[in-house]
Amino acid sequence: MSGTSAFDVNRGLVTTGVILIGLGSIMVVAGAGLTTTAVFAASRRFVQQMETPPSEIVKQNLVRARRAAEAGTSAWRVSADQGALGN
Repeated sequence: MSGTSAFDVNRGLVTTGVILIGLGSIMVVAGAGLTTTAVFAASRRFVQQMETPPSEIVKQNLVRARRAAEAGTSAWRVSADQGALGN
């Protein structure tokens, strides 16, 4: 064996690979930007066409959830009181 080893890298291929990776990265970022813009625009149109805005639906569901929790708590207390009375 010789004391020197030659590690020859084809610089042309490496340079071409780096350029292609860079161009591909730029294309990925551009594609992601276009896709994001299209999805947000479609979402905005969808929300604008709704009869009831999402914020109002959330408020209504919170009121329903609170009422259900209050009813459950009330029923639990009544059954606990009846159990304590021996009924």
